Amino acid sequence: MELGRYRLEEQVGQGGMAVVWRGWDTQLRRTVAVKVLHAHLHSREEIRKRFDREAHAVARLHHPYILDVYDFSGPQAQPSYLVTEFIRGQTLRTFADEHPFDPPELAAACLLPIAEALQHAHAAGVVHRDLKPENIMVRDDGVVKLTDFGIAALLDPDEKFTVTGSILGSPSHLAPETIEGKPADPRADLFSFGTIFYWLSCGKLPYQGTSPAALLRSILDGTRLDPRAVRPSISDGQARIIARCLENDPAKRYQSAAEVKLELTQLLRDSGIDDPVRELAAFVRAPQAHAANVRARLVARSLGAGRLTTFGRITLPIIKGGIISGAVLAFITSFDQFPISRGDPAGSGDGGRGAGCAREDCGRAQRTAAGRGSQHEDRSAARRNCQRPDLREQPQAHGPPAGEAGGGAGCEAACPPACAGHHR
Repeated sequence: MELGRYRLEEQVGQGGMAVVWRGWDTQLRRTVAVKVLHAHLHSREEIRKRFDREAHAVARLHHPYILDVYDFSGPQAQPSYLVTEFIRGQTLRTFADEHPFDPPELAAACLLPIAEALQHAHAAGVVHRDLKPENIMVRDDGVVKLTDFGIAALLDPDEKFTVTGSILGSPSHLAPETIEGKPADPRADLFSFGTIFYWLSCGKLPYQGTSPAALLRSILDGTRLDPRAVRPSISDGQARIIARCLENDPAKRYQSAAEVKLELTQLLRDSGIDDPVRELAAFVRAPQAHAANVRARLVARSLGAGRLTTFGRITLPIIKGGIISGAVLAFITSFDQFPISRGDPAGSGDGGRGAGCAREDCGRAQRTAAGRGSQHEDRSAARRNCQRPDLREQPQAHGPPAGEAGGGAGCEAACPPACAGHHR
């Protein structure tokens, strides 16, 4: 099948707006993608005119992370089609479903180029309006590209919802103002960006619903879980960026993609990821191996940056200000025998004495390695080794020594050293 100078060789995709073909440009002798508008839409003059306007607008965008537009058939051609560069790769949706972005910092590395692409588009007066994982392509060499600018704007508002899942695709990434039918500005793209960032970081979408109507209501209500509750290894800094992108009030969001780009750059720099593009390319080429490599480097960096405390027999870093990196927190919580909370005793400013022991069955306050000791034996062990028969079956007797937090004379004051040692 041929359209002018383009030979259509293989259908590679289909959506509510168009069918996408891998084609061959017979004049320039190169592989291209040809997006052919559906016949039922081509029959409507207003749709054709808007398709023409969008094609001209997007053709002005020349950026390394935006799909290049090469040609357009014009509004009177039958059928209408758009010719772009052909990307050898897969959508971000497909890639991420197969390869989780863990540690979560890899999600920030992936989306930094998309923030840069949005900054360029918004500066040129182009709003995407339909930002979602299906409209981000991951090339085989690890480069990400933003595609399908303005497609949603070609449709009337009623059509977007009456054909949900066909024309618009998933409503999970819609900004509240878009749902309410208000004009979309660049901040609507930033909300959609936030839904993708949440999804990549957590492995699940921020808004859920048993029906499309329930899903839209949850977005309007702002009902979602904190990303750290879904994946504890997400850092506070990453959670903060996600939350600000997902503010329901556009005035409370980031006001430009440039701000998002700056915040992501700083987040990655603080994590020791100074070349996100290179990291992403390595991850795409070898997802499991490189994810493990990044995780190890993040842990090593945190170990070198903080002072140490001890949980059981494992020495761990306490980062300045009580912040533990995502990779380190994941490392800590991987040891089920040492359950911890996100709270950091060092952050209380009292030398580590402000929080209970990490062991749920330990009866004394937590100590740092610099204190009286750091072995947190459980009460049952102390009772088993207690040489006072009258105290063995009294759990409260095996608590903190006198003068300590929650203290009382207890076992340590009454028992020989063999028993008291379990409380040091």
